[in-house]
Amino acid sequence: MRVAVDLHNHSCLSPCGDLSMSPRAMAARAAARGIGIFALTDHNTALNCPAFAASCARVGVIPLFGLELNSAEEAHLLTLFPTPRAALAFGAALREYLPDYPWDPESFGDQPVVDEAESLLGFEERWLCAALDLSFDELALRAADAGAIVIPAHVDRSMNSVRSQLGFLPSGSYDAVESLAEPPFELTGGAAAISGSDAHFLEHIGRRPTLVDLAGEPLAALRRSLAALAAGGWSGGAARQREEMADSAAAMYGDFLSDERLGLYPEAEAKALFEALRSALREKRVKPGFLPSRFIRPSEG
Repeated sequence: MRVAVDLHNHSCLSPCGDLSMSPRAMAARAAARGIGIFALTDHNTALNCPAFAASCARVGVIPLFGLELNSAEEAHLLTLFPTPRAALAFGAALREYLPDYPWDPESFGDQPVVDEAESLLGFEERWLCAALDLSFDELALRAADAGAIVIPAHVDRSMNSVRSQLGFLPSGSYDAVESLAEPPFELTGGAAAISGSDAHFLEHIGRRPTLVDLAGEPLAALRRSLAALAAGGWSGGAARQREEMADSAAAMYGDFLSDERLGLYPEAEAKALFEALRSALREKRVKPGFLPSRFIRPSEG
């Protein structure tokens, strides 16, 4: 079956994301736009993934959980995981490489961690758009070793891309590359090129999905399991009440990862669908929604 897939989207936790982009509102918008598989990829963090999991389950959208990493060279890389726990573990491990630049909401925007009911749980106190103290190659390798789907982001954009920052796509184990328009071979290395919405506002969700040919059973099995979770009132592991949450983002990772409710997520079905998607990307069973080159602006995305 052919499924609309959107693998690049930012919640309100990304400082460049609009405050309307709560996981709950994002999931509702994706469902309304007919998106079947929908990823959250906040900048250098995974702390809104539990809320995203519960929100997508409630509206029948398959969630993927990721981060858009900013390398030392300031080239962006999408890393996707099948479960919120896997994304949180990866985000927690990488946080030590995020510079301790103080977060200034007036200069850089808010960075709220929320639950699926849109209640505030806390804030990330470090500026999330900073460059990590790891190279593009190191980040890609760490993500691949962690089992992620690895996708260089907007490779043809004139900022924060491999083209703008490196001049070429380094060799690596990529599952696909994301592009705004049909990219030249030197920016794909032979990998499939897909489109993504890179949504920062609700109206951007679903603006550039990719159609992917997938076997129906893994998708149906995960949908059934998520529907059963949602029907049972599953909260996605939103840890504790706001007044009981840890003050720092580093401690919030610990709170989420120790919450036993995350263990209720249907891991086997999620991994089966995840690997089916990886196979489809690697076999180029995709139809991207590229923009005509003449419509791309330097700041697009």
